Amino acid sequence: MKQKFLWIFTLIVCFVLLIYFIPKVSAFETAASADREMLLEETLLHQLENNFYDITNGKAYFCEKILNIERINNNTNSHKLTVQLVTYEGAHSQPFNLYVINFTLQPFSIFKLLDVEETKDVPIEKAEKLCKK
Repeated sequence: MKQKFLWIFTLIVCFVLLIYFIPKVSAFETAASADREMLLEETLLHQLENNFYDITNGKAYFCEKILNIERINNNTNSHKLTVQLVTYEGAHSQPFNLYVINFTLQPFSIFKLLDVEETKDVPIEKAEKLCKK
């Protein structure tokens, strides 16, 4: 009887510990995954900086982010990349212009510009919304 009680008690303790630790491990893995994804996005955007300055005629920009990335024709080495950024003048002053830029990324880190969509004089409220992640 004592042995049965000890076995049940051990089982309950293991169950409680399992319930206690699983959410923490899962949250840690989610945070690590988010950090990794953010780092990858930052790295890719950094590679595009010279392109951004050429496209915006040297204007300062902020709120750059990747909107979409997809494989082209199921080719693992070619991707279509859509990026968004907002340009400004002075000390983050208006006018704000929104750029949505499409690139293809070919092997050996070759970025080819596909098209640029520019929206001029974006209201400050819209620019602030675009900057939220």
